[in-house]
Amino acid sequence: MSGILAVVDLRGDAVDVEAVRPQLDAIAHRGDRAPVLWAGGPVALGHVNLPTTPEAEHEVLPATYDGRYWITWDGRLDNREALARVLDCRPGPGEVVTDAQYVAAAYVRWGADFVDHLLGDWAVVIWDAREQKLVCAKDPLGWRALYWARQGSRIAVATEPCQLFAAGFVERRPNHDYLLRFLADALQQPNTTCYDGISELQGGQVLTIHRGSSTVRTYWDRPRTRRLPHRAPMEYVEEFRALFAEAMRARLRTNRKVGVFLSGGLDSSYVAAIAAQQGVKPLALTVFNPGTKWMDEREYAALVANHLGLEQRLVDLSDGWSLSSHVLGDETFDSPAHPPQAPSYVRLAQSAAENGIGVLFGGDGADEWLTGSPVIESELREFRFRAAWRMAQARRRGSPVRLLARSAYRAYVPFALRNGARELRLRNRQHPVRPFVARHSGWSYTATYPAAGGWSDREQLKRTWVLYRQHVGSLVGWRDRWAFSPNNLELRTPFNDLRVVEYLASVPHPVKQFRGRRKDLLREAEYLVLPAAIPDRDDFGLYQELLNDGARREAARREAAVDALARVAGVDHDAVRHEVERWVTDQHDRWEPNWRAITAGGWLTTFPPPADITPRTRPAAGPEYLKRKEVIPQ
Repeated sequence: MSGILAVVDLRGDAVDVEAVRPQLDAIAHRGDRAPVLWAGGPVALGHVNLPTTPEAEHEVLPATYDGRYWITWDGRLDNREALARVLDCRPGPGEVVTDAQYVAAAYVRWGADFVDHLLGDWAVVIWDAREQKLVCAKDPLGWRALYWARQGSRIAVATEPCQLFAAGFVERRPNHDYLLRFLADALQQPNTTCYDGISELQGGQVLTIHRGSSTVRTYWDRPRTRRLPHRAPMEYVEEFRALFAEAMRARLRTNRKVGVFLSGGLDSSYVAAIAAQQGVKPLALTVFNPGTKWMDEREYAALVANHLGLEQRLVDLSDGWSLSSHVLGDETFDSPAHPPQAPSYVRLAQSAAENGIGVLFGGDGADEWLTGSPVIESELREFRFRAAWRMAQARRRGSPVRLLARSAYRAYVPFALRNGARELRLRNRQHPVRPFVARHSGWSYTATYPAAGGWSDREQLKRTWVLYRQHVGSLVGWRDRWAFSPNNLELRTPFNDLRVVEYLASVPHPVKQFRGRRKDLLREAEYLVLPAAIPDRDDFGLYQELLNDGARREAARREAAVDALARVAGVDHDAVRHEVERWVTDQHDRWEPNWRAITAGGWLTTFPPPADITPRTRPAAGPEYLKRKEVIPQ
């Protein structure tokens, strides 16, 4: 993925190119050619190019196509032909129209609404020289990063937070409120990050900087569903297959060698199968850890690779337990949200680079969009009792009567009562995990947030998307910064194609599990292109062993992290130390709070050790402070 930079002066003073060059040089590793900077009066734009499509080879950004609008861009358009027809922008003989040209033309045609006409993974910055306006936007699913910060009269927009620290633009300081919410597993404030003073543009948002103020507009906050006609399950399967094939076709437009993360699971196997069906044989990369029970799927992966005729590379992760100091440097702890699978991401990315791969495919997104909500509960809410009973009987494990009763409890008992009963059960458990942060009455907690949304499918979908952005967004950013961009790789995930996501959000939940298994819609599609052993799988790879092993082996890193949390006001350090030590000893299944504590503490160790970390006082209201105006729709 490429990198971008924009610096704008709200007072209209000229921006010196050399003064902002360190902020672009900080991400020079993201491209395979020299960074380019352009300045024009109160704005400077920068670009680091990693061309992963044939057209991107011709992109020289920042660029203008009419003298008024300047653009810098990190992305891939998947609807180039549709835009060419609407914008009358077809190339002549021997001409190449780049994705950035289409985006600029879309902005000229539709103004602020141009975001509704772009399909793909992208982040864009456009400067209107006449209006003296900077417009920054991201695609709905938000798989490209975009951060911004203000210092005095200037606002900088960047691909990575490190750019905003370069040349001392902003101080690298922890966001105290973010840290406490993270440790409590609570929802974060919109657009905030773990760094004080740095904001992140989320998927489906537009940041506009104009007339001395900045505003954020949300143009997409959940999949736009449509009512699908009642039909046989296999008809849904066929439409899914067609949409997914189109998503793959768009993502296979590349000038680089293609690879796929092939675990042998449902998701990555289908990605590999459809790529092969369309004439592209990606190099299959399979990670395994021979010393674990659940992280060695070589048998399944080999079955898929042999069936599809793919060349395969095995990546031994024997020293790749979570927190592995053999794989991860301390600098990789640049966020509290450090993924348990971090070592495997780094090893796989390094292996891909060693084998000349430039574009990688993964099965991300299938869990979120194909698993579906509890189907029996959904049927009961619609008062389809006969269908609910049939589904309960079809389940392979447990009593159908007990399963139906539990589903009815969740479907009909108000959330407030269910949550009260849940809290009582947790208090009466033999080994509950003591909270590390005092509960805050104004916070929403991710464990209960979806259940508090009432019966509305629209509201439930919005809440699902809020959680998706919080949990998946941090993972996407970390992998981009520390696995893919250092190895000049781009990750493409066809399950996160907007057309596929919105279709699957429209499919009734029972259809996704119409045979009583999770992801039945995907399994039925796989019977046509893969050996039956793959769609018939009930097991899947687990990182639990590597997680426990890492916490035990990396004692020095773990202890330093726990000690660092002692500096944070509002954290019960005694509870943290007791619970982390108990988890390492007992290896009980409630690992999430302890993992959050260790990774948050690991992040804090990268800061100079002040006496404590406390909330920053709000600056006194003054002329410069009042100029900043952020509007974030809820």
